Amino acid sequence: MINKRMLILNILANMKKSIATIALFLITGSAILFAQDSNSFVLKLRNGTQKSILLSSVRKINFTDTDLLLNYRSGGADSYLRPSVRSLVFNGLSSGIVKAVATQPLMVYPSPADQFIAIKNLPDGDTKVTIFRQDGMTVLSAHIASSGEHIDVSALAKGFYFICVNDNVLKFVKR
Repeated sequence: MINKRMLILNILANMKKSIATIALFLITGSAILFAQDSNSFVLKLRNGTQKSILLSSVRKINFTDTDLLLNYRSGGADSYLRPSVRSLVFNGLSSGIVKAVATQPLMVYPSPADQFIAIKNLPDGDTKVTIFRQDGMTVLSAHIASSGEHIDVSALAKGFYFICVNDNVLKFVKR
C-alpha cells in the first residue's frame, strides 16, 4: 500500500519553489488544493496518456486506497485507479508516487530455525509480522517493536515459510 503521507510530502517538496500559493492539508486521507494562480499540473498515466489540469480549477485531490480522485471547482470530478497513475508533474518537477525503502534490507534469522526467529533491520515502532505456509495459509500473526525481538515459531511444523513484513516478503525454514 502506498503511504499517503509520503506522497503528500513528496508533492510538497517538489512544489515548494515553483508554486508559491498552494497549501496542501492532509485531512482524513485527503489533500485539498488552494490555488491563487493559473499554474497547471500534468497527470501522466501508465498507458502513456497525459492530461494538463489548471490548478485553479481543482478544488480537491483525494488519494483513497484504490483511486486518485480529482474534484473540480465546477462540480465535476475525475477518477483514476492509483496503479494507473505514473506521476503528477507540477511546473516540470515530477512528484510521482514513490515507495520508501529501508536503508538496510530486512533479514530473518536464524534459518533454519528451531524455536525462535528474529527480523533484522526493522524500522522503529510497532510492526505487524504475518507468517504463511507455502499454500498461502496464515499460520501466525504477531506485532514486534524492534529488530532482534524474537518470534516464537516452536509450534510450527517443519517446513518452508514466508513472512510478510511492511510489504516485504521474507522466507525461512523451520526444522
